[in-house]
Amino acid sequence: MKKVLFSLIILVLLPLNVYAAPDRVDQWDAGINISDNLSTKNNVSDGLSVGSNFSYGIKNWLGVGISLGWSDARYNLTDGTKGGRVTSVPVFGDIIFRVPTFADQHFVPYGVLGLGGIFDRTHGAGVTTDRGLQAKPKDGFAVKLGAGVDWFMAQNWIYNFETGYVFTDAKVDLTNGNNVLNSSVDLDYWYLGGGVKWLLD
Repeated sequence: MKKVLFSLIILVLLPLNVYAAPDRVDQWDAGINISDNLSTKNNVSDGLSVGSNFSYGIKNWLGVGISLGWSDARYNLTDGTKGGRVTSVPVFGDIIFRVPTFADQHFVPYGVLGLGGIFDRTHGAGVTTDRGLQAKPKDGFAVKLGAGVDWFMAQNWIYNFETGYVFTDAKVDLTNGNNVLNSSVDLDYWYLGGGVKWLLD
């Protein structure tokens, strides 16, 4: 998974040029991205995520936006046996804090705070069902704390790199035949990835 992500980022970077970052007040931008979601728990595999984002510049240092994504990962049972899979769709309302740029500066570092939720579905129960367990996904509130950089490759085109952490109470509960909780799979994760954005005139 990491090799795929690395290869895609290198492919995007091959034609790299640099341009001075424009004023982004009253500017909309839209983007697509790909990232590696790194689970903080031993019972969830890492997973590739694809997503999109939209933002609006209120001030040169402040923006607001919406970001959403899609990822798929395998969860394990308490004894380490591979269970089914969980598909997650995170949706965030973002507050973006950009570092003010100097003349001719072609990159813009930023921090982002996202508030929203993660919506989950399970599939491929496999061993989970064989063990007499049921996987019950639970949507939940989520908070994203991230940092990244926008790198201008043209007047309206941007390379984007971002990393961060997502805290969530979304989870997958594993219950037995009597609907008694056996264990829970937490879905917090680190993410690291990149993509492209374009400014909408």
